[in-house]
Amino acid sequence: MTDPTGFLAAARAQFLSEDVEEQLTARAHHGYRPLVAILHKARLQAADAMAALVSANPEKPGDIRALQNEVRRFEDLVQFTQAILGEGQEHLAIHDEDRRELENLIFSPIRETTAEQAVELQRLGMTRSDDAD
Repeated sequence: MTDPTGFLAAARAQFLSEDVEEQLTARAHHGYRPLVAILHKARLQAADAMAALVSANPEKPGDIRALQNEVRRFEDLVQFTQAILGEGQEHLAIHDEDRRELENLIFSPIRETTAEQAVELQRLGMTRSDDAD
């Protein structure tokens, strides 16, 4: 008989892997997902920063650090995604207060969303009870 805890951990890891894969492989006819858009934008900015590093003025270390930070941000996003896959679903839990702060940062004010955005937010479980009024 197999270990039930190990089985549950494997099932969670598979769920996460499938979810991230779905987000990364979504095409226009299914609707793009934020994860791939964020990674794509960060990758483009990292590539621009790497190209700019070649001709960066060595007398301006602040400019060089800013370009390096652009590259590092993309590396961090990729590492965060990989870590989430490796850690399992229990590490995805975000307290309601933290979730509300993130929602307010991204969707401020949330009532100005389009109908399509509202449907997607609800699908993702990102609507708040105070949005119903």
